[in-house]
Amino acid sequence: MKPISKAITIDSPEINFKEEAVVALNIGMKRNKFVNLGNNNEASDIASRFSLLKYGHLDSVKFFAFKIYTEACRSNSFRKFLEKARTENRTTFITSPGIYNTPSASNILLKETVTLINSWCSISHLPPVKILEQSKLEESQPDYSQRNLTGRMVSNHSANIMPEIFKDGCVIYIDDVYITGTVAKNAKERLYSESKANSVFFLFGIKIDPT
Repeated sequence: MKPISKAITIDSPEINFKEEAVVALNIGMKRNKFVNLGNNNEASDIASRFSLLKYGHLDSVKFFAFKIYTEACRSNSFRKFLEKARTENRTTFITSPGIYNTPSASNILLKETVTLINSWCSISHLPPVKILEQSKLEESQPDYSQRNLTGRMVSNHSANIMPEIFKDGCVIYIDDVYITGTVAKNAKERLYSESKANSVFFLFGIKIDPT
């Protein structure tokens, strides 16, 4: 039997990128270390692929899925997350802000990524990851993508309803992009406080410095 989780409280919903998250591509974070747009051909290709990803372009979805998968497999923190689930006999779920019953870029990205991750889990003797579709809490704010940094941070843009099935489980939360972290931090807080998840890990396609 899997151990029952104690009530988990978090002092801050901030994402600890060293211990609970994997980022496939960082853009514009530090000079000479991360991708810098401008005349960089690689950066231009990434920007183009990301734009196509948002429209569900299959090759671009596969590009980012493979990038996320590769970095996840290299991450000791991600392996420890899955090993903990195996040791404690917990179910490992994966979800995202857009895994609804209608087609979306997030939906396709999640499914492409989890197919790769489960192949790796199989040969690494790690537990498989289960996709869990969710209901949407509220309608998207139509102008959210056009807001500046301050506008996004003060918005009520929320994460999905977090089902009770996550209780005592290990949850992977995947998103194509991290900018202000509003949705991801809200998801983290709700997964622990409302769904009573045992642990949460984040996978991001791109992390962007908004300044």
